[in-house]
Amino acid sequence: MLRDIFITLGEIIDQDALKWFEENVPKDTLPPANFLDKGWFEKLQKFVEVNNLNFKDENSLKTIEALLSSEPTEENVLLSSYFLGEFFIHTLDGEWYYDQNYGPSIKNIGRISNFNREPYQISNSFASNPQNNSIINHYQAIAGTIKSLQGK
Repeated sequence: MLRDIFITLGEIIDQDALKWFEENVPKDTLPPANFLDKGWFEKLQKFVEVNNLNFKDENSLKTIEALLSSEPTEENVLLSSYFLGEFFIHTLDGEWYYDQNYGPSIKNIGRISNFNREPYQISNSFASNPQNNSIINHYQAIAGTIKSLQGK
């Protein structure tokens, strides 16, 4: 009997729920579509200079956390997530791509196929609740996973 219920639920999800969720993505949960264009990259360069950030120095993640704790504006979240994505690329390898569900994302981190992360989601989660989140810990967990998978 329980098995029949699960089968029915699976059919409902396949037939109706997945399509509904695809058509009803919550608004304003993703960065703007032009997030990876030249204009944003220029904003990122200024953001890096103003905040004295370095794409290869983990201390820059502390600076990002401090900034998002004190000024969690949408612009700071966007620029912090752009910085975080570039930080992944510079320290762990990977490349940008646009995921329709999560927005700009980094794929193939550590050159590991399908090892992907969403910097905007990480930055936004931290900005929404800095007491219970950590960009640094998130990054360190990803770096540790890559080292483990690469056998280093």
